[in-house]
Amino acid sequence: MPTFRHGKNATFKLGTTGTPTVLADISTTVDSVSFPRQMDLAETTTFGAGARTYIPGFPNQTFSISGKFDATTDAQLSNLAGDTSGIPVCIQYRPEGTGASRVQYDAVGGSGQPGVYITNYSISSPVNDVVTFTAECTTSGVITRSTP
Repeated sequence: MPTFRHGKNATFKLGTTGTPTVLADISTTVDSVSFPRQMDLAETTTFGAGARTYIPGFPNQTFSISGKFDATTDAQLSNLAGDTSGIPVCIQYRPEGTGASRVQYDAVGGSGQPGVYITNYSISSPVNDVVTFTAECTTSGVITRSTP
């Protein structure tokens, strides 16, 4: 029988590499995470074929996060979004929350390591609502899935 979990328990952490790697838990300001995964396909169809054929190429994984604006989270995201060092950011996403045997996605980050680049960071201040943020992260390398 499947075990379903409520999204309110999800966690999202990010940070830079170091010894040890320190991830800041920004879950208290995040209200949505989307983790679509796509596969590039190269077409192999030839003349006379009755249907298109493909072979798989590279995976493309992104993270989209949004939430309520907070000065501390803003400082972290602003610094990471403006980093031009070429070193990817570390992230950890736990869609089921913390606990034994719950799914965890990690991008370790660091020079030559998988991680994410924050490719878009935006703040919105509507006149009749709370200030919010959105961030788009594109992976560099493979994201690791585990159940610690």
